[in-house]
Amino acid sequence: MAEAEEHAANEWLCRHVSRAQVLQAELLRLSDRVPAAFLCPEARQAAVLFDFAYLKSSEECDARVDASPELADAWDELRDSCAPLVARFYQVGGRPVRSNTRVRGRLHCA
Repeated sequence: MAEAEEHAANEWLCRHVSRAQVLQAELLRLSDRVPAAFLCPEARQAAVLFDFAYLKSSEECDARVDASPELADAWDELRDSCAPLVARFYQVGGRPVRSNTRVRGRLHCA
């Protein structure tokens, strides 16, 4: 019985390490495709890229964009050009959280 449990644990660990390697490869692939709007502060869309202050005052940021036709156009342009890639970053970013939850559950950590 102990040998079967050890085999199952080894198999689980190999799957976990494999998932971590896939995650690293995906992050590396995505890091090569960062849109110019996120890298160049002079880009037209830079005015609608908010930092963590957005989380505290989202209404103010949204009102600023809504009040200016230029900012609204820049936001639409940014959303249209970058939405799939940003969604992919968030999807990949959630994997470590889920993985940590699985590991902690497997190790019976609180």
